[in-house]
Amino acid sequence: MSMSPDPPPLIHARVCTLLTRAGGHEWLLMPTRDAQWRLPGGAIRDGETPTEAARRVIHEDTGLDEAGEPVLRVHLWVPPSFPGGPATPTYVFTAHAPDSVGEWVHHRGAVSLLEPADLVCVADLADPRRTPSVHYQELFA
Repeated sequence: MSMSPDPPPLIHARVCTLLTRAGGHEWLLMPTRDAQWRLPGGAIRDGETPTEAARRVIHEDTGLDEAGEPVLRVHLWVPPSFPGGPATPTYVFTAHAPDSVGEWVHHRGAVSLLEPADLVCVADLADPRRTPSVHYQELFA
């Protein structure tokens, strides 16, 4: 009796970017349909690197062409929340943005406004005095 190999896991990779100004003390937040706030972000498309996806979603979500180069800060691995479901690796970037756009919120207030999925992404970036090196975290479903 031969056994077939397990199918490859489903993976839905995404990026989000924490856009900052004022030395990291202010964050750019995007409104959502359900009266919450989120970071600019989205899915990584086939053939895109995470950095390319971060540049694309910054432009798509904010219209910015002059944001600073995204810098990878955190790589999160969220396992499937149900059997056979997708795993969701998330690449969290930071970038500096000009003062002329968006809804800017002091970082302490921003943390209380973010929807839960984005709050997890920036938990280690909430203190603008820290510049963490890239690190990997596994979140448990």
